[in-house]
Amino acid sequence: EMILDLKGRRYPVTAEYAIEPGLNDAMLDIFKQYKPDYGAFVAMDATTGRILSLISYSPDDRWVDQNLALRATFPSASVFKVVTAAAAISERKMNAGSVLSFNGGAHTLYK
Repeated sequence: EMILDLKGRRYPVTAEYAIEPGLNDAMLDIFKQYKPDYGAFVAMDATTGRILSLISYSPDDRWVDQNLALRATFPSASVFKVVTAAAAISERKMNAGSVLSFNGGAHTLYK
């Protein structure tokens, strides 16, 4: 339970996690296959807000006890996808069935 502060108005909120073990296992297999330096994956049901998967990967043993998906240490470009999707839903009344065109290019935070 927590208090959500929106524009000075405080709302009590209860967060309930419902992780799908099969999805976590599948993502871990993908991380192990591609062996990134660091990786984090979070999947959420857009209709209910239910967290389906929250997993991280690092071959470095010093991160074993920490879920990188819960840390703000590393660049997280995918956060912008969540913000953009929220704006599309809120401002343009889009939904899970809406089609969006992509006009960008391939970008990376790495050299």
